[in-house]
Amino acid sequence: MEILDYLNEEIYKIEKDNRFNYPKSNVQVNAPLALIQVDLTARHRALKDVIEFIGTSKTLGEQINDYSDTFRETTKNHRKMNIKVENYTKTAT
Repeated sequence: MEILDYLNEEIYKIEKDNRFNYPKSNVQVNAPLALIQVDLTARHRALKDVIEFIGTSKTLGEQINDYSDTFRETTKNHRKMNIKVENYTKTAT
């Protein structure tokens, strides 16, 4: 089973649960139901977020390459700035 199938199946189970669709309960009126609803809502949101992240994210290799490119550019820019500062200090003294 693929990860997306598993996540969608878990979302379906939560949405099928009647307690998820009940009006939101109050802890002072029905604490067990309120806690169950909080749990169901949190899991539902987390699963949806994971699906969204998977759909829009790059592969780990692409993320590493992007990070490496950014690091190289930043390092290159810092070196240029240091050279300019060193040259400026040498000419100023």
